[in-house]
Parts: sequence; structure tokens; C-alpha cells
Amino acid sequence: MSQSIDPQSDRCAILSDSCHIETTLAAVEAGLKDKSHDWLLLLRDMVEADYGGCTFKNYQKYPPAIALCCCGAEGINLLADLCIETARYSTRAAGMATLIHIAGGTDDYLVKHYLSRSNSLGLIVSGAQFDRVAAERECARVVLNIDTDEELPSSLFNLFNQLDLSSLLSDCSRNAAAVLFGSMLPRWFRLNDAGISEFCAAINDAVYEEDIHVFLAAHPHLIDPFIARAWSKPRLGESLQADFLIERVDGSYLVVEIEKPSDRLMTSKGNLSAKATEAVRQALEYRDWLIQNRAYTSQLFPGMRNPQALAVVGLENNLTEAQLSRLDTENSSRGGSVQVIGFDRLVTRARSIMDNLLTRSTAPRVAINLDNNHGPEAV
Repeated sequence: MSQSIDPQSDRCAILSDSCHIETTLAAVEAGLKDKSHDWLLLLRDMVEADYGGCTFKNYQKYPPAIALCCCGAEGINLLADLCIETARYSTRAAGMATLIHIAGGTDDYLVKHYLSRSNSLGLIVSGAQFDRVAAERECARVVLNIDTDEELPSSLFNLFNQLDLSSLLSDCSRNAAAVLFGSMLPRWFRLNDAGISEFCAAINDAVYEEDIHVFLAAHPHLIDPFIARAWSKPRLGESLQADFLIERVDGSYLVVEIEKPSDRLMTSKGNLSAKATEAVRQALEYRDWLIQNRAYTSQLFPGMRNPQALAVVGLENNLTEAQLSRLDTENSSRGGSVQVIGFDRLVTRARSIMDNLLTRSTAPRVAINLDNNHGPEAV
């Protein structure tokens, strides 16, 4: 290959199974000097390439992954998208390991292990200003969005085995291990882009109440992300049946009544609609029954004392500001015993929680100094 490398005309040779490591390193260095969109796309494809399945293909996958992280948020985003979309474990492992080291500040480990054959490339990477916040956010996004049909995807646990955890844990400057394990935390909330999109589609497509009930029964964390257990259509005595009963991780309970997403939530005059009024009445009836029959319910639902109630009816995005204000007044007037909301409020809350989990690294930590009267200090 000529000394001047073109991302279009030389693409096939760079991605071929017979490509040598020296060719890969030369292409990575050319891409880092150019940083055009064409080069970013080629670097991404170099991370995905299998290079004939050779034993040492990591030495060809990691350098372009590192180079993408040198190209700012766009390159980091491309690498994260690849980790989510790829069917190759080796690609996901290389991409995730690179993101974790960049986010944790242990990029010198990457230089030492994967760029030692090219002094010039090592110098370029060593002098790069990495967007570590973006890398940490993308780590969490990858963990949230890979293998969403699995509660505990095997690919993540295999990644733990492949990463050099002893090196991560021994680093004193920035703890890359904290990035690795911290990225796992949002997944326990079971919120991800695909799931929220499916929920929006279910809301739009639901014709009958049962349609949306079936979806929420399969995804009860969308009703309350802090869920520990959920019961669908629990019998309350002989004559009552709630739509859902939720136990939260703090031991509190929530009884839920739902109507159709297409039902009206508020009237034009700013009052609850007939459907919403009936849903509130039923939710309160379930709550009262649970409280009045505590001796019985405590056997089925341990620790239940004063459950909250929730009625989910229609949508809020078609309400006026006056109607929304009136809805807030309705909810606050009941002292927290019952709330009535639209299905789109559940979507908004899920997205907000997911975004806050993904951006947790940008928030300052607060330490309280008990030795003076200056109050909390951000650290």
C-alpha cells in the first residue's frame, strides 16, 4: 500500500482478511491525522472487521477503536453504536474495553498494549485530549442497549473475564473499574431506548385496555422503575381486581388502575373526564380495601401498610397549559393518596431516569463537612 492512504480506494485492502498489522497501524495514523467523516466510518469498520479470524486480531481492532475515541464525541458515539449493533463478541469487547479505559483515564494501558509497534501513533494518542465524560456516558448507553431481551446478557459477563481487571483496580489516578461496574447500574432499572420506543408504539396502537395491559404486564418497570415485584390483575377479596399491584425496592406498595390511552383525561373545562374520575374512584377503592384488610393482605404482600394509588388514563400531551395546571391541582389536593396521570407521563419519566443515569458522571459529588458550619461542599 502506498504511503498516502485514501479511505475510499484503499478501503478493501485495509478491511481484507489478509491485511497486516503494519497496514492497520498506518491506516489508523492516517485517519487520526485527517479525522474526516469518511475516515471515521472506515475506522469504525476496521474495529468490526474480523481479519480472517486470526489469533492476534485484537492488535488490529483496538488501534482503530482508540483512534475513534481520539476524535471527540462523534468518534466515541460511532464506537458505542457499533458495540450495540455488532453481532461479534470480539468487536464489542474491543469497543467496550477501549471506552472503559478512556473514561477511566487509563488510556496509557491501551497505548502500552496495543500501540507499541508504532511509536508515532503512540505519541499521537498519548497527547490526545479525550472527552472522558462522553466516553463514560456511552459506556452506560451500550450496557443499557445491548441484548435487551436478556435480563443478564452473557456478553457483559464474558467481557468482565476478558478485561484486565487487576490492572484497572491497581490504577490510582482514576478508577476505570468504577466506570466498568458503574455502567452496569442503569441496566438494573431495565430502561433502554428500544424498550421506551416499543412502549410508545404500544400506546399509539392500543385499541382496547387489554392491549396496553398486556404490554405493561410484560414491562412493569415502566409503571414504576423502582419495582421489586409486580402482580398483574391481583384479586382483592371476592369482588375487586386491580390492574396492577407494585412492590417497590423500599418496601412501599402502589396499586394501579389503567384505562385506554385513547380515553380523554380532562374535559375542555378543566375537570377530570368521566373515565379519569372512575379510574380514580376504583384506584382509591382498591387502596382502601388493602388498608382495611391489612391482617389478610400482610400475608400476601409482606410489609404493606399505606399503599399509594395510581390511575393512568389517556394522554397529557394534548392538554392545554390550563388543563395541565388543573391536573396538578387535582393530584396535590388528594394528599398523595392517589395520582392520575397520562400514559405519556410514564414515557417522560422513563426517559428522564435513563438520561439522568447516563449523565451521572457530570454531576458534582457532595460531601458534607461536619467540622464546620459552611454547609455541603461540592467535590
